[in-house]
Amino acid sequence: MSERDYYFDNAKCVLMLLVVFGHFLRPYIDNVLWVHSLYIWIFFFHMPAFILISGYFAKKIREQGYFKKITKKLLVPYLIFQLLYSVYYFFI
Repeated sequence: MSERDYYFDNAKCVLMLLVVFGHFLRPYIDNVLWVHSLYIWIFFFHMPAFILISGYFAKKIREQGYFKKITKKLLVPYLIFQLLYSVYYFFI
């Protein structure tokens, strides 16, 4: 088994703590401007950063046909459900 990279473990831990802290700030964002700015800043980057770090460890990314497979598996269902949701939201 390969050695764990503690840098990425620590980065994911910090990002998870930012999620909790951001949810803690939610009730206070209407009262104080700098809290609202901090809330927006946290939620602007923490999930994309977490996804980027997690995607870095994808096991089969270098295999032939990986992107085609992942597109069929993730992007096509997303687009279908987004279309259905948009039509539903339009009629509501």
